Amino acid sequence: HDFDKYTTFDKIELLKVLEKKIKEADKRIVHVSYCTFSESESSVRIVNSLGLDVKKNNAFCYILVQVVASENNETQSSFEVTAHHQINEFNIDEICDKVVKKTVSMLNAKPVKSKTYPVVIENETMADLLGAFESVFSGEAALKKITPLLEKTDTKIMSDLVTIVDDPLAEAAIFKHPFDDEGVACYRKNVIEAGVFKGFLHNLKTAKFFKTKSTGNGTKGGGVAGTNLFITPGEVNKEDLIKSIDNGLLLTSLQGLHAGVNSISGDFSLKTSGYLIENGEIIRPVTLIVAAGNFFKLMNNVDAIANDLKIGYNGIGSPSIKFTALAISGE
Repeated sequence: HDFDKYTTFDKIELLKVLEKKIKEADKRIVHVSYCTFSESESSVRIVNSLGLDVKKNNAFCYILVQVVASENNETQSSFEVTAHHQINEFNIDEICDKVVKKTVSMLNAKPVKSKTYPVVIENETMADLLGAFESVFSGEAALKKITPLLEKTDTKIMSDLVTIVDDPLAEAAIFKHPFDDEGVACYRKNVIEAGVFKGFLHNLKTAKFFKTKSTGNGTKGGGVAGTNLFITPGEVNKEDLIKSIDNGLLLTSLQGLHAGVNSISGDFSLKTSGYLIENGEIIRPVTLIVAAGNFFKLMNNVDAIANDLKIGYNGIGSPSIKFTALAISGE
């Protein structure tokens, strides 16, 4: 990393430039609530009496900015988190453009009529939904019998277009993990391959119970979790997915991912917002609607997958995905 090449003053100046650009970008921006920089370094070494001695280092930095816009007595707020390994990787103009457009584009949003729409779920939002159901792939959930995937190994459960990978050393990821918290070597594996469930993620305990080997997914406290779990990208642009919809929605936010999700049944009911699409073009912002369905049924309704994979700093990633149908409750 290059953290030591920048003084505290340099980092503060970076934020001041960003805040100034945001305020000047659009007259509807009335407040920058947060504009913060943070950096983190961690080192883990595991040694035992059997000869194991492994070490890993991780370092990253991020900028968090939250913006408030106002027009016609209505306000909208949104935030953007951008993480990199190096400070010199930050593109201040890009961060400014993204958070300003995201905020002002939602001004004057209103609901749509209740019905089933074709939808495109944007990459970061789709990653949030995948993260809400990550536990279904865990050997710990299988041990407790709280996953719907029990006895479904090698069974097709999603669209042929869907492959979900657990790749601890993924190039696009902020964190890379050569070994897990139990010292087991990590490796890339397909959890879903062309729609087929290939098997649970395991730590030493769950692997022993199921008479198999650990997949290198052990966490502190004896849990199991993915390490850079993501849906593999397709070959088309997100814009092409939008252009292919005559009357539908682009969903850019999901709220209530803890309360509104049942990971055992796969059902979800979530407040959402985004944009109305008509004749392949974004027409206006949409809010005060609820998206309801079943995660596994939704993943069987995949029409196309974009090439814009983004893996978040939480280790969950996805490209934007077009679905043929999702029930929306609105007006």
